[in-house]
Amino acid sequence: MHEPAPLPPVHLAGNGTFRLEPRGAGRSERQDALLEIAGRKHQGGVDIPVEAVLVREPDNLVDPRAVRVEIGGKHVAYLSREHAREVCIVLQWRMLATCAARIVGGWKREATMNKDGSERRAASEGSFGVRLDVVLPAREAEDVTE
Repeated sequence: MHEPAPLPPVHLAGNGTFRLEPRGAGRSERQDALLEIAGRKHQGGVDIPVEAVLVREPDNLVDPRAVRVEIGGKHVAYLSREHAREVCIVLQWRMLATCAARIVGGWKREATMNKDGSERRAASEGSFGVRLDVVLPAREAEDVTE
């Protein structure tokens, strides 16, 4: 028997605030993926516009409503359970959605020294993060009142 073709991805609209922050972007393997996409860390950090793909994982043993976030074909995060449920409702039978996103953070600063050789500021480094521009139906009322 012939299976029907999968439904095409739906684009989830945003309002330009990029307020939805998925979980797990801080894990080392996801930081490696974000570093590969961003190119390198910068002194002032990055703010790179990208398109994210939200992928339902109905075979996920921990949560069959899990939704992973991919950028450039690389797994970079998961939506929280609450947000994943809302996205699943919006997607209905679709497996994929796209949305505008930004890779943020990823700063790296060298140590600075005082004239006497003492350290003024220690070297520091920040992780990359991901922000999605998605307005979910249950969140629209919250956005209006803020």
